[in-house]
Amino acid sequence: MNLIGRAEVAFSAISLPLIFGTALSVTIHLALGGWFFNTRGMNMQGDSIGWHGGMPLVAITVALIGITVVSLQGLLDVVDLPGQL
Repeated sequence: MNLIGRAEVAFSAISLPLIFGTALSVTIHLALGGWFFNTRGMNMQGDSIGWHGGMPLVAITVALIGITVVSLQGLLDVVDLPGQL
C-alpha cells in the first residue's frame, strides 16, 4: 500500500504535510484491515469477527509497528555506530 501511495504522490505532484499523510495512511490501513479481516478473522467461538473486530486488530498491529520504530530510533540515537558522519 505504501508503494501505491508513493507512486500516486509522485505522479500527481501533490505534497502532503507529514501529520496529514501519516493520518491518511493509518486510516487507509485500518479500513483495508477491517475489510480483510471481516470474514477471515475468527473469535474464540469460531465466529467471524467482522469489521468491528478487524479494525482493532489492525490498530494493535499499527501501534506495535509504531512502538518498534520509536524504540529502534531511540536505540540508534544512543548507539554510536562507526562510520557515520
